Amino acid sequence: MRELERQMASDPQTLLRDPERNIQIGCWYLEKIHEQFQDSPEAEIRMLAAYNAGPSRAVEWSRPDQPGNTQTGAEFINRIDIPSTRAYVTSIIQRYRQLKNSRK
Repeated sequence: MRELERQMASDPQTLLRDPERNIQIGCWYLEKIHEQFQDSPEAEIRMLAAYNAGPSRAVEWSRPDQPGNTQTGAEFINRIDIPSTRAYVTSIIQRYRQLKNSRK
C-alpha cells in the first residue's frame, strides 16, 4: 500500500484510470471502512453509506438518539440526509439481500 500511496501522490489520474489499480484501491478503502463499522448492527448498510458519503458522515448518522439505544439499519437509513446517498444505500442493500436470499 505504501507504493500505491506514493503513486497516488505523484499521479492519481493515471493510477485511477487503470482498472486493476482502481479495483485494488476500492477494495482497500472498503476494508478500512469495514474495520470501522464491523461491530455495528447491519454493518453493510453503514459501510455503503461511508463508501458513498464518507466515514465521518456515516458515524454521524450512526449516533443513536438516546444513549445506550441500538440503531437498526432502517433507522440509520432514515437518518441519511443526503438523498443520493440514501438512494444509493437503499438500492445496493436491496440487491444484496435479493442475491443473498436467492442463494439459499
